[in-house]
Amino acid sequence: MPLIRVLSDKKRLAYESAPLFSAQERKHFFALPIALKKRVDTFPSTANKVGFRLLFGYFLATKQFYPADAFHEKDIQYLCNQYNLLPFAFDVLAYKGSTYTRHRQLILSHFAFQAYQAKVHHPLIEQAIKEQIYSWEAPERIFDYILEWLVFRRIELPTYHNIQHIITYAIRERD
Repeated sequence: MPLIRVLSDKKRLAYESAPLFSAQERKHFFALPIALKKRVDTFPSTANKVGFRLLFGYFLATKQFYPADAFHEKDIQYLCNQYNLLPFAFDVLAYKGSTYTRHRQLILSHFAFQAYQAKVHHPLIEQAIKEQIYSWEAPERIFDYILEWLVFRRIELPTYHNIQHIITYAIRERD
């Protein structure tokens, strides 16, 4: 059975992509608190420092994590400039999965957020939208409600596909 189209292609792409920051927003979102800055300064490589700050800024802005290949070149340039490095000093391939995962956990801990786990959070979201699903016909409104519900409970935002699956299942069960 096909999934319901919850968002337009443009909105889906915007949700799945790392945010585009202006120069002012870069200064705000990539600035670390002093305690984290001290910790990041101890990281062994530039790739780790830049990668952590990218994850931090994107999470601060959207409450989501994005893969390293989704990082924007201008953001990489901005952070490399702060370390007096050329932009190619950050190698996406050098920012390995285990480091990425460790940084993700550190950021979640810093913001007191839980990692999204489909087995745990899927049933909770279904329960939360069960009553809402009867009064709302627009899947996009349900999508927005889920995002607000998750952020309020300090849970990392899942992928579009996870939310699309939940909404499709709930609407089909309602009908």
